[in-house]
Amino acid sequence: MVMLLNIIFFICTLALTKYCQSSILMKLFYWVALIVSLIGIVFLIFMSGWVAYTGGVITAGISLLGLLGIVYNLLKE
Repeated sequence: MVMLLNIIFFICTLALTKYCQSSILMKLFYWVALIVSLIGIVFLIFMSGWVAYTGGVITAGISLLGLLGIVYNLLKE
């Protein structure tokens, strides 16, 4: 489930690529969401047990915050 969340957040962030070229804040949210979701996916592939699950949940949460930051800035403009 956590792997699925990280993959969904990664794909959603990639879908918003063309909108994130406007300001530094948008680029920051974009790169945070993209990199952290990739870290979560790699973490879940190579680790096991509660460590992988905890790391996956934390990275999914940070990716979601980055994605919500992008959406908030798009709606604000």
